[in-house]
Amino acid sequence: GTCKVSVSQLVTGIKLENGTSTIYLFAGGGKTIAKSITPSDATRKIVKWSTSDSQIATISARGFVKGIKEGKCTITCASTDGSGKKATITVVVESNMLLRNLDTQNGKNRMGHRGCLQKCTIRVIAKLLTVLRYRLVQRMYTGTN
Repeated sequence: GTCKVSVSQLVTGIKLENGTSTIYLFAGGGKTIAKSITPSDATRKIVKWSTSDSQIATISARGFVKGIKEGKCTITCASTDGSGKKATITVVVESNMLLRNLDTQNGKNRMGHRGCLQKCTIRVIAKLLTVLRYRLVQRMYTGTN
């Protein structure tokens, strides 16, 4: 007689966002975290997502992360095949109050409070530059694009 043996291939690694250690979101914004599982022929590719602080960012069963309020937390993606493999990524949620200020100033006063508008704009640009500078430095050290 014949004997059929089925070998299950366990997950050997999980990579999030192509190996990036940090992602940035605005409060209210969100994105699906890209994941890659090795090997590609792993038997059970189902993963379990979790957040270290659901008051800062939530994560859905499909890996959609949503920024709730300003702060920093860790998202974990764990294999469910018993291999114990997992990967984490830091989520930095930026406050969108500055952007909201710009909108209300714009709408209400039709540029009446130009001084405040300029200050808000400068603050938004300064914040973005800080984030960009951080990413550039990070890129130089890791050597990845």
